Amino acid sequence: MTARALVLAWPALVVTVGWRRAPRRAPVLPRAPVVARPPTGGARGPSRQVVLVVGATAALLVIAPVMAPVPVLAAVLLPRVRATRQRVHAEAQVAADLPDVVDLLALAAGAGLTPVLAVEAVGARSTGPLGQALADAHRRMQLGDPPAAALRELPAHTAHPDAVRPLARALATAVEEGVPFEPTLRRVATDVRARRQRDAEEAARRVPVRMLFPLVACTLPAFVLLTVVPLLVTGLRDLTP
Repeated sequence: MTARALVLAWPALVVTVGWRRAPRRAPVLPRAPVVARPPTGGARGPSRQVVLVVGATAALLVIAPVMAPVPVLAAVLLPRVRATRQRVHAEAQVAADLPDVVDLLALAAGAGLTPVLAVEAVGARSTGPLGQALADAHRRMQLGDPPAAALRELPAHTAHPDAVRPLARALATAVEEGVPFEPTLRRVATDVRARRQRDAEEAARRVPVRMLFPLVACTLPAFVLLTVVPLLVTGLRDLTP
């Protein structure tokens, strides 16, 4: 009985020991999906915008020939208008962020930090576009660029180079000559605030001109409906026999 039990249990023992001693397989990682690239060669068909412009122009040639150039003009002018608005918005963001960044740099200079350390501290804590440009400048310094050169290239990495150039010049001069840069930053902050005040005054003077068309477009129809139309209706009623 004992021998027969061992013979019957031998296959189960072999399978169990072999399963325990089997090496573990490395987990199979999922493969990244293969993105089909568009063919680089060959002629491409017309874009959707071109098709829409051609279709609208052909429809207007049949319905209203005078309005046929409107789709073409819109396709040419709208991208330029959109690009101009984006550029103006980006410049306004840099101009709005500049006074705060200059004040933070002045505080860092008053605390005894060097220009490079001040740029690092302000760039790491500022979330505006100019703070990001300072962080990029400090990153270039860490990669081996000279600090003065990296600071002089700061305006080129912003959307409003003319506004940032005095700050970049003050920081680069302080790095090259080793002079205290807090007084220079105070003067830059004063100039920046004066420029922001002038820009605000110019924007306030442009408000009445921008409101002229909406006021005329809303007031003139109401004036016509409330004054001219009743007089015309009354006159026509009196003329009717």
